[in-house]
Amino acid sequence: MDRNNTAVMNIGRRIAEERQRAGLTQSALAEKLGLATVTIRQYERGVREPKIDTLRKIAEVISNSGNPIDVTCFIPTHNENPIFYDRVKEKLSPDEIDLLDFYDWSGEDERLDLLRDAAEMLTPEGQRIAIKRVREMVELAKYRKPELKQAPQWPIDGIDNVDHKQAAPQPAGEKPAEPAPKTGPDTPETD
Repeated sequence: MDRNNTAVMNIGRRIAEERQRAGLTQSALAEKLGLATVTIRQYERGVREPKIDTLRKIAEVISNSGNPIDVTCFIPTHNENPIFYDRVKEKLSPDEIDLLDFYDWSGEDERLDLLRDAAEMLTPEGQRIAIKRVREMVELAKYRKPELKQAPQWPIDGIDNVDHKQAAPQPAGEKPAEPAPKTGPDTPETD
């Protein structure tokens, strides 16, 4: 089997995986794309190569179904398949090329360093939101490492239930003040 056929088969496998994660049937995906169901079957079996614009539309439909992805999810990187990558590269946007190239040159350590560097640029509130988003991604099987069958228990459970306003430091040995009771339109009335 030549490398182009291997790339097309891998693209088809990735389409099927992402479609299933999004909870779409082949016929539902085909309908949303304005294609025949047999076309989706052919893509997924690797007997027909979708155009880059079709892959973008597939990614958009899947993203609208609650599983955010882009076209780079389907396309092999240069290291994975240089012949196929070079053939389709001219049809990709500069951002898509940069993302695929990033995955080629970077290892896990470099990606983790990039995340760490980005987190250091954020305010405490920005870091809190970033942690929340990372948790959301880890809970989706698509983004979790295959060896993690389920989302791990987080050492910071309750992050969404904590008042994140900066509290004044308490002198040693003193208990923090009790929070003031809530008042306003959302507070239930009591007799």
